[in-house]
Amino acid sequence: MIKTILKHIRGVPAVFESAPRRLKDERGVALPLVAIAMMFMVYMAALGIDTGRVAWVANEAQNAADIAALAATRAVADDEDPSTRANETLGLNEINNTPAGSFLTSLEPGVLDENDVFTAGEEPTNAVRASVTATVHNVLMGVISRHAESTVSREAIATLSGMGSGSPTLPIAIGDCNFDSSCQQQDCMPYLGQIPNTSNNSAWTSYYTGNPNLSSVSPYIASPCGGGNTEALMVNDSISLGNGSIGPLLPKIQCLLDDGQDTFLVPIVPCPAGTTNQSKEVVGFAMVQIDQVRTVTPKGIWLHALWEGTTGTGGGGSFGLNVISLVK
Repeated sequence: MIKTILKHIRGVPAVFESAPRRLKDERGVALPLVAIAMMFMVYMAALGIDTGRVAWVANEAQNAADIAALAATRAVADDEDPSTRANETLGLNEINNTPAGSFLTSLEPGVLDENDVFTAGEEPTNAVRASVTATVHNVLMGVISRHAESTVSREAIATLSGMGSGSPTLPIAIGDCNFDSSCQQQDCMPYLGQIPNTSNNSAWTSYYTGNPNLSSVSPYIASPCGGGNTEALMVNDSISLGNGSIGPLLPKIQCLLDDGQDTFLVPIVPCPAGTTNQSKEVVGFAMVQIDQVRTVTPKGIWLHALWEGTTGTGGGGSFGLNVISLVK
């Protein structure tokens, strides 16, 4: 029994003597693993930094493309040079701390069809496509992987479309046949005389309140000459129309001119608009400027439609009043 106990006691130091050798061996393996892990973390940090810079520049490039397309399309609506307007606007913006205009690679006026297919160079122009390309210098990845640069390209398409909703400021509706669907500038916008008049396919409107007459139309003439009421309309809404000149309303329109009000938003309806008392659906909106009001024979309102860009919701026919929006 004593011999057995001594045998076990003698074996104890042997166990402790082997421990330092195993720890030393483990330290020899751990150091290379730590070095590899640190290199991997540095690589991932470099990748994250440079990837973040590329994403940031890509976002700036997309913003620049959007801005250029919108500005150029606005120039089309204003009958001005798209390239000049786009570059002037981009000059106020930057990509990667550099003026954004230097990254504009192309600006293409063209036509966007009803299926949102863009064709460059077609007329009449109703859209512009802008392309922007920027190069990012990779600071860390260029050292580690020798991938010194990254290139990002972005494009945008902006278009002109008719106004889909609005609140008219003059209770007169004009027939769509007075407008040339191919007109893309002020020179071809219609001049109309003796409105309301059946020959001009125009009419008074009381919107949703029934047969247009002095009492139903007057509330929709702007103050201080009328009630100053408005109605919110959308394309496809049905409104009431009345033909002929309602004499007592003409002095109210002259009152607006005397008050300095001569430009108004009006609804557009299918022709014929003024042949009889009826209801018709709104197909769009136009901005008109009154040139003259005559309260004696020949009685009526002489006005012309304006070609211009505006803000709002698109969706109606194009009658010179264009909503500019991004489609891509």
